[in-house]
Amino acid sequence: FFLDLDIAAPKVTIPTAFFPEDYQATKLLLDLGHFTLCSQ
Repeated sequence: FFLDLDIAAPKVTIPTAFFPEDYQATKLLLDLGHFTLCSQ
């Protein structure tokens, strides 16, 4: 079993129920930078 996973810039968007301007919902964006996973 061999796995080589190289993702340049994974981004995860999480919708929230926070309305700072009372009209538009905000979203939380997670930028994981550079993710590398290797197994042998």
